[in-house]
Amino acid sequence: MMPPSVADRLRSPGALVAACGLAYLPFTLLGYGTDIDVANVLRAGRSWLDDGSYRLSRGPGAAIHEVSTAALDRVGGSVLVNVAAVAFAALALWSVHALVTHEGGGHPRAAVLVLATNPWFWIAATSLGDFVWALGLFLAGAAAAQRDRRLLAGALFGLAIGSRASSGLLVAAWLIGEVAGSPAERGRRRWRGVIVTASVTLVVGLAGFVPPWLDAGRTFAFLDNELAFEGMRVHAGRWAVKNVAVIGLPAGVVLLRGWRQMRGAVGRWGTSTLVR
Repeated sequence: MMPPSVADRLRSPGALVAACGLAYLPFTLLGYGTDIDVANVLRAGRSWLDDGSYRLSRGPGAAIHEVSTAALDRVGGSVLVNVAAVAFAALALWSVHALVTHEGGGHPRAAVLVLATNPWFWIAATSLGDFVWALGLFLAGAAAAQRDRRLLAGALFGLAIGSRASSGLLVAAWLIGEVAGSPAERGRRRWRGVIVTASVTLVVGLAGFVPPWLDAGRTFAFLDNELAFEGMRVHAGRWAVKNVAVIGLPAGVVLLRGWRQMRGAVGRWGTSTLVR
């Protein structure tokens, strides 16, 4: 009897995700990373732990990520902070596999590997930053909603928003996608589930922005953007360049090779929340 190959061993989603996480671990020894907000995030969290006062790192704040990061940093320095990022990356990868599998997608492992090998995801997964924390929480919330675990989904969605405010756009897209299906898919139960999820999301998400609101003198000044609006052409250009860069070479190759399958998947618009 032939021993199982590496590919056979990685058929299990747990083994595949664990292998990706282990591949990331050596990079957790390289310090906090080079994100421009590293110092501000640490300062915001440390001020809360030291004297109970919160100091906004940048608008609109990310208290859940900032305080959690500061607590991890106090215990294990940059290594533990980065290991936590690896854990949230693993959660994101597992959730992608769960989402694709539940929807009947034919290539869940490929979907996981496309994300895992993306250079930007790799960087975020092994350094201080709120990107992977928020993405892991959002995707796990989507997987929970997919299985009708509404309270858990709402809590995870709220924590994702509290970790990175722009996650609210992803959450809104998911909830709209749930109620925008075919008439046969919609119904009172689905609407009830979406309302429960949205309500819990709102409560948990808003709670995450109480500290920034207090730091801004109980005003909404914490919502002010620190970057000036330079016009739609500049912002559209930044959007295009950043998204092309984020796709990366591995994902770009997969997108080109799998274009026909992706086009076919769009045909499941009426029955798949994930496609919508």
